[in-house]
Amino acid sequence: MIVKSITVLSDSELNKIRQILSESKCPHESLRATFPHAYHHIDMEEQVIYFGLHSYDYTYSVYPVRP
Repeated sequence: MIVKSITVLSDSELNKIRQILSESKCPHESLRATFPHAYHHIDMEEQVIYFGLHSYDYTYSVYPVRP
């Protein structure tokens, strides 16, 4: 999964995203609840999570943790 953000995301934030992708049945709602002021939307078809509305200056690759 690719994460595009208008700001730098910390290791802690990236770990929270990994955890959500690994454990949540509804990642959209979990991301919205965890990052209410930053998360914008998730495009499951393109496999991209967007933080902010535009000018995505930072891109991260985040993969769910498999047990």
